[in-house]
Amino acid sequence: MAKASQQRLMRGALLLTVTSFMVKILSAVYRVPFQNMVGDEGFYAYQQVYPIYGIAMTLSLSGLPVFLSKLVAEQEEEQQKLSVVRQIFPLVFGLSAIMFGVTFFGGDLLASWMGDKALAPLIKMVSFVFLLTPFLTSYRGYFQGELMMAPTAYSQLLEQFLRVGVILGAAFILTKIGWSIYQVGTMAMAGALVGGLGALIILWQYRPDKGLLGKGRIHLEQGKESRSYFRRFLVEGGLICGYSSLLVLFQLVDSFVIKNQLVMSGLTNMEAKITKGIYDRGQPLVQVGLVIAVALTTSFLPTLTKYHMEKKQVFYERTASTFLRVTIVIASGASVGLMLLLPYVNSSLFGDDRETLSLSLLMGTIFLMSLILAFQTLFQSRNYYRPALYGLVLGCVVKVLVSPVLTSYLGTVGASLATLLGLGACLFVLVYNALQMSKYGINSQFIWKLMICLGMMVVTLVVYRWGVDSWLVANESRPLFMAGALVGVALGGSVFLWLLISSRLFTLREWLMIPMGKKLLRLKK
Repeated sequence: MAKASQQRLMRGALLLTVTSFMVKILSAVYRVPFQNMVGDEGFYAYQQVYPIYGIAMTLSLSGLPVFLSKLVAEQEEEQQKLSVVRQIFPLVFGLSAIMFGVTFFGGDLLASWMGDKALAPLIKMVSFVFLLTPFLTSYRGYFQGELMMAPTAYSQLLEQFLRVGVILGAAFILTKIGWSIYQVGTMAMAGALVGGLGALIILWQYRPDKGLLGKGRIHLEQGKESRSYFRRFLVEGGLICGYSSLLVLFQLVDSFVIKNQLVMSGLTNMEAKITKGIYDRGQPLVQVGLVIAVALTTSFLPTLTKYHMEKKQVFYERTASTFLRVTIVIASGASVGLMLLLPYVNSSLFGDDRETLSLSLLMGTIFLMSLILAFQTLFQSRNYYRPALYGLVLGCVVKVLVSPVLTSYLGTVGASLATLLGLGACLFVLVYNALQMSKYGINSQFIWKLMICLGMMVVTLVVYRWGVDSWLVANESRPLFMAGALVGVALGGSVFLWLLISSRLFTLREWLMIPMGKKLLRLKK
């Protein structure tokens, strides 16, 4: 039975990982044609409100369902599992009702604080997604706790396809008939509601025979157990949601700060909107860059938790060291490579290379956020929450405090620096506390070897850009810029990988633990 259960878990985890990968790629890629259709001003209107949807998405997909699944998995009997879901449901419902009330009834005020009252209909439209959150969370959390990953996987895939279909369809049709960017944005936000309803229909098909949210049973039971669930909901659930939506929270801060500060700095209202829209081009690039980090977190967390529960400290330390070292190497390579190739990527995807400096700096987010997710995963695997809470709070406070000042003096470059400072503060707290427990194989020799590998990749890409820059700029062709970006990625990635293997940065055991590591070693031979 144990072996069958483990095989079922591995199949489900693989399915969920693959679909999550597809969803994240789709969620990032659709913004390129959307921006091409609605322009930078239209992209600005959409991205100003997107963080609100991002928070709802986190609550109903990657945050609260993970927390609830953990509670369900801790129970032995079916009735206890259903009882847990029914006790958590009112908490999620209450939180969702508050979020709906703030965004719907306060939509006009929020739009005014963002410096653009015309955004109110977009905010009110996306607010309805919060009404679906309690049901999506309860079903997904229960199924994942029962090791049934298919309902979550299929529901999130359908949700994303429906949402993206509505967004791109609205952009294509409504721009042709002359609707304003705000009308197009409102219809695009309706895609979130359509997608959520589609996901709920899929989840409802898998509902348990006894009913998950039975009539008259949605209530908080009294006593010590309920108070314990409430505390865990606030701490564990809050931390999981907080880290899952950390970048979305930072984007929300930018929605209130950047456009307003640009206007105060002397830009016209239209110039500020367009500049913010250009700055928002960096979000899908960061999202793509973080896909591998999220996949590594998903892959290593069950193993780390298992070793910790079984008190296999040697195996835990070895796996944690491999996890951190691989994350640092991949994240640093992706960040540095994107920084250097950003002008080509910007021109090929979005039609010009404006705001290249601020977007290049923003690519550093990939490195910092990847490490934050990695260290938070280590704390989560040990059920150690205090450092993660301190890091999350400090990071958000730093972002909120420094964004207005830096953006006022440096424009979008200041906004990027504020994001890096906020993430850096969060990461500092996590690293400091993590290294008190173990060094995780992060020594001076590892750092020096990595710096040499990165340095050689930088030299390669700088020489490459020096050789093709004048030719690409003279032709001003988006396909040629795309070719330049792809060749640069292949060249820089190949050099970086060859140096990693040659310098023996990873041990043989670590290479074998990395996905496709064995094949990469064969290529070297």
